[in-house]
Amino acid sequence: MNSAQLALDEILSKQAYSRNSLRLTIDTVCGNQLTLRCQARASRSDPNLQRAHLLFSLVVADSGKNEVYQIDQFSQWRSNFVVDLTPGRAYNFTCSTSLPLTDGTYRPVAQASLYYHTHTHTHTPSVTRRPIVYRLDQMRMLLGKALTFLETKGPSLRPITLLYRNNPLPYFTDILENRGGIMNVCLKNDNGDPKCPINGKIDGIYFSCGVHPRTGKLPFMSPFGNTRFVIPIHKLIFPKDDRIYFADFFCHSKGHHVALVVTKPESHADRFCARTLPRLRMIEAAPSETESDDESGSDCENLFFHFNSDEGRFYCSVAVWVQIYYTENVNFGAEFAQNRDCIIQMGASLGRRAGYGRAKNPSCVDCNL
Repeated sequence: MNSAQLALDEILSKQAYSRNSLRLTIDTVCGNQLTLRCQARASRSDPNLQRAHLLFSLVVADSGKNEVYQIDQFSQWRSNFVVDLTPGRAYNFTCSTSLPLTDGTYRPVAQASLYYHTHTHTHTPSVTRRPIVYRLDQMRMLLGKALTFLETKGPSLRPITLLYRNNPLPYFTDILENRGGIMNVCLKNDNGDPKCPINGKIDGIYFSCGVHPRTGKLPFMSPFGNTRFVIPIHKLIFPKDDRIYFADFFCHSKGHHVALVVTKPESHADRFCARTLPRLRMIEAAPSETESDDESGSDCENLFFHFNSDEGRFYCSVAVWVQIYYTENVNFGAEFAQNRDCIIQMGASLGRRAGYGRAKNPSCVDCNL
């Protein structure tokens, strides 16, 4: 285990159990079934555990359905669990072991967690009807509704310096231990408008950039997990080179969201977005310093997230929650090695991951065509 992994483990020091006492690994993946191997490791102070029958409890959090269920089984110091998966969804597995006592109670032994995303790109059968998605002219209409919504809220731009991503801590641990420190892109889910053209079509990583309207600070809690990764914007987005597209405007219950896609020129994601999404100006300043209006799709006003070249800093609207769908892998390991403060332990999250894969509110008059 390298120094970066050890440092991340220090963040977990307040957990109830030691991860080193239990190892949770993926044994096999066959079709839509995943086999997990859970093996207990007894410490020197508790050598009798290797000969005892333990209760293995696996908690499966299916973020696609917002469901949590548990599987219990007895075994002698190791156990296998077979879990049915749904393509395109993310799962958090937490396995705990406990020792049955003669009085009918159980003594906790250890706990371990694992994050897994299916990353399955299934092909639509020819007999299945293609989902209806917005045309480019309809996406421009949705962009117009988003801009109109901002106008009703008054001036809302605030200077920002950071992008951030919230997830359960095992997500980041898995990146360091099993993925070489690389935060890989994954297929866009169905969160937001079901007619969004990029759903299931391009890969990316969601980052947030919103701050509190009055304090300018990052939100204290998140529904997506109790751990936050923060990174300076200038390390990911290059205003003079990268391109930005409007992808969605939606709400679930309260608070509106705008999704923007940031691409590298002529990448697969960029070519797809150029055909399907309105392109926005990345730089908002004097006309001579902005991109030419002659460039296809580059003449759309951007009041959501942009770089002000006069001031040399980024601005973000606080009237909506702006989400940046970044279409390149991110070297999380390198950033963590340079700055351990890029990981922030936030305590309890806001409950269920309410924003993952949920369709927009179809009755809202502000964000529906």
